[in-house]
Parts: sequence; structure tokens; C-alpha cells
Amino acid sequence: IQAMRVQKLLAFVGDTKDIDKVAGQFAALDSDARVQIKLVGIGYLGPKADFRQLTAAYTAWESEAFQVITLVREGKPEEAQRLDRGKVQPQIERLITATDTMVNFASGMAAHYMAEAGAQRKRALYAMAVLLCFVMVIGIIVSTLIIRSITEPVQRLVDLSRELARGRDLEELPVRFDDEVGQLERSFNAIITANNQMVGQVRTIATGSYAEEIRLRSEEDTPGIALRRMTGALAERDGESKAENWLKTGQNQLSESMRSNQELQVLAMAVIGFLAKRLHSQVGCLYLLDEKAERLRLHGSYACNVEEAPAEFALGEGLVGQAAAEGGTPLLSQGPA
Repeated sequence: IQAMRVQKLLAFVGDTKDIDKVAGQFAALDSDARVQIKLVGIGYLGPKADFRQLTAAYTAWESEAFQVITLVREGKPEEAQRLDRGKVQPQIERLITATDTMVNFASGMAAHYMAEAGAQRKRALYAMAVLLCFVMVIGIIVSTLIIRSITEPVQRLVDLSRELARGRDLEELPVRFDDEVGQLERSFNAIITANNQMVGQVRTIATGSYAEEIRLRSEEDTPGIALRRMTGALAERDGESKAENWLKTGQNQLSESMRSNQELQVLAMAVIGFLAKRLHSQVGCLYLLDEKAERLRLHGSYACNVEEAPAEFALGEGLVGQAAAEGGTPLLSQGPA
């Protein structure tokens, strides 16, 4: 546009110095316009025919403009003005038209790109919103799963502790984790195992069997120590009770065997026979004291050879006489052959 204005000015310049000055400006502007047109050709995305039309219009205008300059230099201003009005101005209109065509196309493309960019921006925002919602949903799901993976085992352990407090028989839990929850499950399994073992021992003791050894889990196993002491006390008590019952039963049975009116010899045989069987003795002899003669006389025997057994003893004579003299019951740990 500046080159056109300068060219238009040349048609009305009269001084030669002014002509040279304005012509120099026109040449500089023309060179710069050529460079700009070349750059437009490189970056223009529209039809190539538009650019060729622009180039042809500019070349035609440039040629006519230089003719105007030549006429002005030759001192023919009227001819220069006629050429400007007749040919240069129409070329300017063509050049403007070609330029407008390219500008309109570029403006349309720019508007299209802006609209596309806006649409892409909306799509990007929508995609980001969808992605954000998806991430939030995934986060909620993952958080829920993590919370459930912690709360469910803990709740199961809480329920298990309640069952233990009620004294119910329980089975060991499957250890599904290798973290703090897994350690708690192993601890509860140890408690369940110890509880079941103790319950089994108590049930065995309840049947009257005290021979099973109470195994302590540690030196600080207070329940185990108490159970061991209780088992020992019960076993001792049971032994005493059995011995007492055995003695009372024997006394009652002996009384029954002595109750009938029997002769002394028959009664003595019945008594020694009962005692020998009751005490699991292989042989037995019963000596009765003759207070007048102060001698012990044989009145009954069990599985004993009468020919070998002494018929009588004096008080203090032998083991039999000594026992009668002292009024005691000596226990022989190692008897003579």
C-alpha cells in the first residue's frame, strides 16, 4: 500500500530531485513488498491459483508503475498521469481484489482453526472431567477395598474375641495377610490353640483321669500352673478317696464274713482267707493269743504247708511273736526265703 501511495505521488512530482527521492523510496518499498509476497506464498494454505493471481497482479502493477516513473523522469507528467489513470489504477484494483481473496481465505481459516481449537478445548475439558470422575470413582473403589481389607479382619477378630469371652470352642483362623492384621490372627490362633488344649485337659480331668501331663506354655503360664496344681490336688484326693473306700469296703466285707456264728477254727480260716485274697498275698497264717499260756497258737492258714508253719510262738519269739508283743503291724520290705 505504501508503494502504491509513493507511485501515485510520482505522477504529480515536478522537481527532478524530488523524483529521484520518491523513486528511491518506491524501489525500497517494492523490494520489501517482493520479500513479503514471497513469504506469503510460503505460508499461504489456500489454493495456489490465489497466490499466482496476486503475483501476476503485482507484477503487472509494478511494470506500469515503473513506466509512470520513467515518463515523469522524461518530463511527460501528463502522459504519466494518463497512464496512471488508465492502467495503473485498474491494476491496483486487481491487486487489491487478489489480496482480499487471500486475506478472506486466511481469515476464514483462522476462524475455522479458532472454532476447531475451541471445540478441541471443550473436548479436552470434557475428557479431563470424565477422566477426573473416573479417577475419583477408582479412588473411591480402591479406598473402599482398602478399608474393607482392614475393617473386615479386625471385625472378625473382635467377634472372635467375644466368642472366646463366652467360652465357646473355636477353630483356628486362616492367616490371609502378612502384615499387622496377620500378626493379630496368628496371636489369636495361638490363644485358640492354648484354649482348646486346656479345655481338652480339663475334660480329661473331669472324667477322673489325672495321668495326663499338663504342659506349660512358659514359666509364666499362670492358667497352666493353676491347672497342674489342681490336677495334682485332685489326683492326691482321688488316691486318698480310693484308699479310704478300699479300706471301708474291705472292713465291711470282713465284717460280713465274720458275722455268722462259726466255730473259732472255721472263723479263723475264713478271716485269713479273706485277708489273703484282699491283700493279694500268696500265703497267710493266723495266730491267736492264748492269754493263760501267753503263747500264740496257729488257728487258720491260707495256701500254707502246715508242716512247715510253726504251730505256736511265744511272745517276742520271731517276727510273729515280736509283732504280738509290741502290738504293732511291721511291714516287711525284704522277707526271708
